[in-house]
Amino acid sequence: MISASQLRSLGVTIALIISAPSKAQSPGVFFSMGSADVSCRVFVRAAELNDAARQPDDPAGSYRSAEASGYMGWVEGFISGMNYLAPANRTAGQEVDPEDRFRWILNYCKSNPVKNLISAAMAFRDDLIARGM
Repeated sequence: MISASQLRSLGVTIALIISAPSKAQSPGVFFSMGSADVSCRVFVRAAELNDAARQPDDPAGSYRSAEASGYMGWVEGFISGMNYLAPANRTAGQEVDPEDRFRWILNYCKSNPVKNLISAAMAFRDDLIARGM
């Protein structure tokens, strides 16, 4: 059963997916939709607002910020799509819980504030594969 919070997250993710296209990214040129071009600096701000709004009884990996939820929904959807299309390593991320995914992206973005969310998502998937996760 989908919780109200997951449903809100899904709604935000769908809204982001149908938003304006971003610039082409490396490697190679391709079209991306949604939050691909959001800067890591913007993601960090959204994550910090989310962390500040969390309550002690909130489950790990939950979101109180629609922006943080939407951005992570985009990252998770992008990685899922990469897994679907990949000839190998199709289960990257299956052993990582939502809180750890959020923290990995947050740490990457804090270290790389001028990069964008698609760079963070690709680096995360590469790291997952390298660690056999």
